[in-house]
Amino acid sequence: MPTPSAHGPLRELTPELRLQLLAQVDRELASRSMAGLLSYALCLVIVALGTPYFRDHSLILTLAAAAMTALGTARLALALVMRSSAGGTPRYRRLFRAGACATAAVWGAFLCLSMSFYPGQFTAMFLLVISSGMNGGAMTSMAPDLRTARSFLLLMLGPTIGWGVFHGGPVGFSIAAAVAIYIAYLWLQVGQLSEAYWKGIIDNALLEKARRDAEDLARLKSEFLASMSHEIRTPMNGIIGMTGLLLDTRLSPDQRDFAETIRRSSEALLDILNDVLDFSKIAAGKLVMETIAFELCPLVEDVISLLAERAQQKGLELCYFIHPDVPNYLLGDPGRLRQVLMNLLGNAIKFTERGEVLLQITLEEARTDAAHLRFEVEDTGIGIHPEVKGMLFEAFTQADGSTSRKYGGTGLGLAISRQLVERMNGRIGVESEPGKGSTFWFTAFLARQDASSFDSLPLELRGVPVLVVDDHATNRKLVRHLTRSWGMLPEEAASAEEALEKLRAAAGLGKPFQVAVLDLHMPGMDGLELAGRIGSDLSLAPIRLIMLSSLGAAIRREGVDDNGISTWLHKPVRQAQLLQALRGLGTSPPAAPLDAHSPAPLVLERAAGQILIVDDNVINLKLAVRMVEKLGYQTHIAANGHEAVAAATSRSYDAILMDCQMPDMDGFTATQQIRSLEAALRRTPIIAMTANAMKGDREKCLESGMDDYISKPFQTQELIAALERWAPLG
Repeated sequence: MPTPSAHGPLRELTPELRLQLLAQVDRELASRSMAGLLSYALCLVIVALGTPYFRDHSLILTLAAAAMTALGTARLALALVMRSSAGGTPRYRRLFRAGACATAAVWGAFLCLSMSFYPGQFTAMFLLVISSGMNGGAMTSMAPDLRTARSFLLLMLGPTIGWGVFHGGPVGFSIAAAVAIYIAYLWLQVGQLSEAYWKGIIDNALLEKARRDAEDLARLKSEFLASMSHEIRTPMNGIIGMTGLLLDTRLSPDQRDFAETIRRSSEALLDILNDVLDFSKIAAGKLVMETIAFELCPLVEDVISLLAERAQQKGLELCYFIHPDVPNYLLGDPGRLRQVLMNLLGNAIKFTERGEVLLQITLEEARTDAAHLRFEVEDTGIGIHPEVKGMLFEAFTQADGSTSRKYGGTGLGLAISRQLVERMNGRIGVESEPGKGSTFWFTAFLARQDASSFDSLPLELRGVPVLVVDDHATNRKLVRHLTRSWGMLPEEAASAEEALEKLRAAAGLGKPFQVAVLDLHMPGMDGLELAGRIGSDLSLAPIRLIMLSSLGAAIRREGVDDNGISTWLHKPVRQAQLLQALRGLGTSPPAAPLDAHSPAPLVLERAAGQILIVDDNVINLKLAVRMVEKLGYQTHIAANGHEAVAAATSRSYDAILMDCQMPDMDGFTATQQIRSLEAALRRTPIIAMTANAMKGDREKCLESGMDDYISKPFQTQELIAALERWAPLG
């Protein structure tokens, strides 16, 4: 059926797609021809009524009408079959061609006889005009099958040329010439129509093939990434978890350094894996942004706290400042906002050897229902050359090819951040000079929450004078703005000597400072010595002291809390912790000084709960048992879904930690069987504990009947939070 020029492109298609394409063409060819199949008999009726043909040659006209009606009916029935899904076969195709050629041959013979009966008369010319019109329509409907169309043309009008030549004379030769010219025109025209038709349908078929190939490739890519993620996360969970347990034991300095190196390296590998997964989700258009309520200040403080240790190891000051007019209660995707901030701040720390890294958040535009925020991450690092700025936000790109070797990383972080920022209706950019540091910035539109029901400002702090002592201007600025926003009266001192002068001057005027916020590490006289001087100066007592330290609880154990320090806080200071410390200073001093950063004990002194842990990986099973038992629970284990179902139906558990990918019976099937076997009044909390971290994995776990989800490798605090939600001790 295809035209010769179409054979090449057809061979590019798979055999299955080629057969589908030919069947589609057959159905369209049948649909196109149905309208004209019975028109031949109708034309003969018109001839009988409008010309003397029936009176002169009734038998010929009757036989022609009967033949055309029979052929038209048969072809109509065949067309109806070909339009169905079962009609696209070579047998039906051959029958269709035979029917078309038979129709053309019968009509061509009838037309030739009519020319002989009425040479040059109205009846013959009328039939010739009708035949020409029917041929024009037939060429359009038969264009998908060029060979049939041209055969139809020759069989219907060709005999008329023979008659004209045989008849001779002006009439015969004129009719023969006119019909020949018309045949040549239709011959060329139907060729063009057929070529255009086949080009369009083959292009569409190739496009459909490309679309299916792309979908298959995307599916295979997703399956590969899901498998890769699971296979990497499973051993990573054992490495990170066991390293954490090791660090909780007594180690020599060298052993602790080795263990910390393992932990940091494992977390760096996990960061790379997460970047690759996020990038693949974005590329596949599968990244979904949430819209949930969150508080901006705690989110920023969490990010700063997570990166504080890394900054302190390099001797950097890591600071943040949220302008007072920035709304705290917002609606958006806090996880993705945290991801962008972690990436920008992490890069700033990575590429800065000395100085500071500062995060500033300002309000660019305020509306009643939304806030347009601007986030700036400023560092004093190596800077960026102007010619590479435009490439920074492209995938797998870093400012200098050597940086990936010196600092590590995939070059995906900024590309992912750009995509996330754009999904928050914002923009991202950078301002930098080589050797002078960089400022990465981005904007985001976030909806506002109704803050009318939230806590008001603390009345007990209004009008309280406070002195902020720190040699670092940004830290002073942060504490000054926080205390001022709470109604306090802050003043600043850039050194211990200046602080003593201001304290004595205020006491001499009868307006002494009631609180002083001191930095521990200052050049010259440090915070401890300053606290001692203040405590020994009777003219300055009583004044409550809050110490900010990058060393945290380690200082407390050395017995340095005898200098009158009421509270120790870790830098970068959290707003809620500072507020709590300041509020606590208005009452009688506590029996023991508050240390806001002493780690919470991992072993909970309460009644032990019963936890069933299900995992086919021996290392991960051992790790989970140790972690859960360390929290004060009693554990039972199962190595696959069958054992889990048997254990869950033989006794009651406070919760089940269920791996998802297991041989014999996976965690999803096991969960469904447990749910079906449980009594109506009993439902054991089942927490997915899986290395699957792709889009939809959490939803799949919940749909199978699980109650919660934690992704491997997980931190101890994540496990504590999940168990506290579903199986609290005590």
